[in-house]
Amino acid sequence: MKPATFHLLGIAHTQTSEEYLCCAYTQKVLKMARMLKTAGHRVIHYGTEGSAVPCDEHVDVVALKTLRDYYAGHDHREQQFKFAHDDPVWGEMGRRLPAELSRRAKPKDDFILSIWGCTHHAMSRHVDCPEVEYGIGYPGVVHGGVANGKRTFKVYESHAWMNYLAGFHKMPPDDWYASVIPNYFDPRDFDYTPEKKESYALFVGRVIPSKGVQVAAQVTERLGIPLLIAGQHKNERGQVEMPDVLKMKHVQFIGSVDREGRKKLMARARFGFVPTQYLEPFGGVAVELMMSGTPVITTDWGVFPETVPHGVVGFRCRTFNEFCMAARNIGEINPLNCRRWALENFSLDVVWKKYEALFDQIQRLYHGQDWYSLYGEAEPLWRARYAARFPNGNGRQL
Repeated sequence: MKPATFHLLGIAHTQTSEEYLCCAYTQKVLKMARMLKTAGHRVIHYGTEGSAVPCDEHVDVVALKTLRDYYAGHDHREQQFKFAHDDPVWGEMGRRLPAELSRRAKPKDDFILSIWGCTHHAMSRHVDCPEVEYGIGYPGVVHGGVANGKRTFKVYESHAWMNYLAGFHKMPPDDWYASVIPNYFDPRDFDYTPEKKESYALFVGRVIPSKGVQVAAQVTERLGIPLLIAGQHKNERGQVEMPDVLKMKHVQFIGSVDREGRKKLMARARFGFVPTQYLEPFGGVAVELMMSGTPVITTDWGVFPETVPHGVVGFRCRTFNEFCMAARNIGEINPLNCRRWALENFSLDVVWKKYEALFDQIQRLYHGQDWYSLYGEAEPLWRARYAARFPNGNGRQL
């Protein structure tokens, strides 16, 4: 695709930086900036004052004071975020972003990348640039291919979530330019040290019932396996969500960890649990574990049939007995398979090719081509967009 300018919209209730490691959407914005800059594009980021983003220009649309005042006494490393489209931080972004975007965006040639559904779209819809709503793992999606007279291009994190939203919102499956592109991860953020594996199982994420932490605790208790739990353990009001689980004798709760701490935890775990109870749009922790060479045990719905090949990088389960069998037989999984599967399907350079194919297609649409246009020179991008690579039992490429 031709070099372009991308207007990257941040999350109002965080700073776009590694400090907010616990916010998956903030990290998607940060990593998208990395991919775009590596590919040679110009990036203008709009977000909270103090953000640390690889970009050509950062534009403050939320003052640091606004963020600190609203979250006074709130520790995002322990507590879940509280936010609403009209709270002080999002309200300030809504007032400041439209004018800043209008001053910088070049109609039709530039891209707007939004990641907060209808809330972001309401702030950018007046600018006549193609808007790509990417990393969709939430229900508040902009409906249809055209909204308010402006075309939007949707990128879902999984086929499971795209199809769920189509049914939930009763959207007809005729948006030809909607895409499914998985979440993306920087291999430099993970270690692969299979020789240093320890005996513990690992749960990383919000310590809440819907994430299935109680399943991880019950299975490991039954089998006598130590369980380490890391993540936010309080709700937005500061109340501990799962006190009984955290007090179990075989459980060690270590709170939220930074990037380096996560590296070691994931690389040295015997296996990881991601037993999400709801329809998981993506469940990035599973990929992070696999990128660390650590097998995963998940539920058998939502995204996991797309990201966790059963018996190759871990196991998918539906009953307590199946979870126990998976934990007993986790030694069958080759850590190298986990590492290769994650690198070859979810690393930044691989996923970028999928985004590049989409951006190339959009550029063509905005410069005279249409649905019927033929341009065979884009075939390598088209193949890369839908490619998936599977390791066999010995870690060799099939």
